[in-house]
Amino acid sequence: RVEQLRRVLRAFAAYCPDIRYCQGLNFVAGFCLLIFRDEERAFWAMAEMLQGRMDCGGYYGPRMLQLRRDLRVFGRVLRS
Repeated sequence: RVEQLRRVLRAFAAYCPDIRYCQGLNFVAGFCLLIFRDEERAFWAMAEMLQGRMDCGGYYGPRMLQLRRDLRVFGRVLRS
């Protein structure tokens, strides 16, 4: 299982050099492996989540801009 996770993460790092690997991606890859039980399908699901329709890549980029923006919005919601 650990080797599958490692291969999916390495493949993603090669596929998406602007994100590469960042702490927390192991949870995304692990979740995809649990759901799909196949490395290739898990990889493509992860790629779709982070760069496709869901576009969550900004959570894992070097400056985590999307995460920062969403946290600001969440903070405003909590204060209101």
